[in-house]
Amino acid sequence: MNLIFGDWIKLDYILIFLFISTDLAMAVKFQQSSSIIANQSIKCHHDDSGMNVMLWYKQLHDGQMKLIVYSHIGADPDFEKDFKKRFAMRRTDIQTGALIISNVEPNDSATYFCAASTQ
Repeated sequence: MNLIFGDWIKLDYILIFLFISTDLAMAVKFQQSSSIIANQSIKCHHDDSGMNVMLWYKQLHDGQMKLIVYSHIGADPDFEKDFKKRFAMRRTDIQTGALIISNVEPNDSATYFCAASTQ
């Protein structure tokens, strides 16, 4: 997306993530790593210790977002049926986790997002 103001200012991409609860809207900073190898671990860290649920999504090429897994801290991850075989989730602490994909396949090519929630 290119926007031009005055002489010219180019804005290539704008991404905004909002997490909204019933009474509160907030933005949370996330950090994700990425590189492709046979087994892939995508790390995620956020800065809000009040959000004890971590979720992972896969954005398909058509833009559709599919939930992969979610996990409450201290509980086993709950995977959607399409992701039970080669996907794993590791939680280091309430703010840090990773999505692990074993035996990476071409159809794993996508954009992956981590998110956090209080519920």
